[in-house]
Amino acid sequence: MFFEAREIFRRLYAACQRTDATRATEEFEEALHELVATYNTAIYENRFVVGGATEVLLCTWIRSLGFDCQQQSVVRTDLRIEGVDFSVKANFAASPTIRLINVLGESPHAYWNEPVLLLLAQNGLFYIDPEMVSERFLHRKPDVLELRMTAIHALRGTEWHLPINVPRKPKHTGGSSRIASYDVARSILESIHSRVLLGHFGDQGV
Repeated sequence: MFFEAREIFRRLYAACQRTDATRATEEFEEALHELVATYNTAIYENRFVVGGATEVLLCTWIRSLGFDCQQQSVVRTDLRIEGVDFSVKANFAASPTIRLINVLGESPHAYWNEPVLLLLAQNGLFYIDPEMVSERFLHRKPDVLELRMTAIHALRGTEWHLPINVPRKPKHTGGSSRIASYDVARSILESIHSRVLLGHFGDQGV
């Protein structure tokens, strides 16, 4: 069932080993570090922005390696790579589980059936799909289906693991983090060439 998705990851793995891919991968790593350092996900609204920006950066990196990659907004998948749909997850903390499905009122029997690209802090990029995971690694709650990280760690050093440099989010929770809505609001005011409101736009920070 997941032959095509696995083959795409194998090709991605091979492409990443090329000498001419080094700079693109370095820029991707640097961009992730800047994103996580700038928008601390301890601020709730930043979680959605960091998640979305991570998908944008991942797709851009994949394109730079010679693949067709498009973002999409459909149920439970985020990227279409070479015509195959993938879900994207990122864990920039040391949490013991990753959310696969936010049920949010759906049937409690909702099942995981998508290939996943997972960016894991201090570990890299992983490919995983339901046929690779024993049911014992899945944990179902009323509102979410979670995957225990032990299932991911078992893939380290295999063909399903690209050891790129994925940052861990800062431990501090305040002081220097930017707030996404402030940046969007400032960008809007600049785009309309605001002459009054920008003069009253206060410093952000938490």
